[in-house]
Amino acid sequence: MEIIKYSYEEIENLCVKVSEEIKNTDYKVDCIIGVAVSGLFPAMIMARLLNVKNVISVSAVSYQGKEQKEMKLLNAPDKAAQKGKNILIVDDICDSGNTLIFLTKLLKDYQVKEIKSATVFLNKEHHKIVPDFYGEEINKWVAFPWDKFEKE
Repeated sequence: MEIIKYSYEEIENLCVKVSEEIKNTDYKVDCIIGVAVSGLFPAMIMARLLNVKNVISVSAVSYQGKEQKEMKLLNAPDKAAQKGKNILIVDDICDSGNTLIFLTKLLKDYQVKEIKSATVFLNKEHHKIVPDFYGEEINKWVAFPWDKFEKE
């Protein structure tokens, strides 16, 4: 499998692009939910760029190394605190889209006002869902700069 590497600066630039797209809509983000672990870096950048102070994380995992397994929820946001809010789910990549599908379904049960999603990358070959906002389409495995610390 071909791997493409991105630097922190390249990721930051794509986060700026996504944030500008969001600003050009009428969507007012009340809360950003960053998908741990790899979606937290883009979530932090977008929170700063969109001036959103309400940032929380959710842990939903499906990958073991490069193999996708069943989705498991490890922690979730407080249900009552999200009621009636406009939520932006932020992740590093929409590969299959299973994480976004899973979290959107979960958050609908929270009675939020509206849910949008943003990712740095969209895998144009594997996705089942297209995020509302994304920085770049890819068709390779992405090596993020923070992946160097990952232990398999």
